[in-house]
Amino acid sequence: MWIAFGEGTPEFQIEILAHNQRGMYPDNQQAKPATPDIVSAAAPVLKQLAQVKDLAAALTQAGFPTHLSQSAGRYLCEEMLYSLLYAQQQHPEALRLVLFIHVPTLQQSITVSPAKEGAPAARKQVDAALLQAFGRQLFTSLRTLRLLPSAPGR
Repeated sequence: MWIAFGEGTPEFQIEILAHNQRGMYPDNQQAKPATPDIVSAAAPVLKQLAQVKDLAAALTQAGFPTHLSQSAGRYLCEEMLYSLLYAQQQHPEALRLVLFIHVPTLQQSITVSPAKEGAPAARKQVDAALLQAFGRQLFTSLRTLRLLPSAPGR
């Protein structure tokens, strides 16, 4: 299993689509990518294999506004997701689950689900404690939905 995270979205996003195309943005050294493709002679688009719609719903219900996204941003996040999905395609027995999740940046304020039905939504500031709670809930939801791969021999 491999779970990667990126930051900078207004809520939690599970990325489900990766394009085999680098954004032609300069890096910190002002160099642009040498090639337009992430993996040469590979599929133009790879899709998330796991059924993650229920995962997004479970996380949202637990108070972490989460949706599915079809664009990881065409930069480093896109490259990471495409590379992981490509590796999974090449070695499905070794890499049974790949997730790429964008999280809100630290100090950003997000709207969270109310604790009680009918109660107004609340605003919360993103901090380390909120991200830790999200991580715990992510693994709880993965187990509940049986998305975590079984250990060999089990």
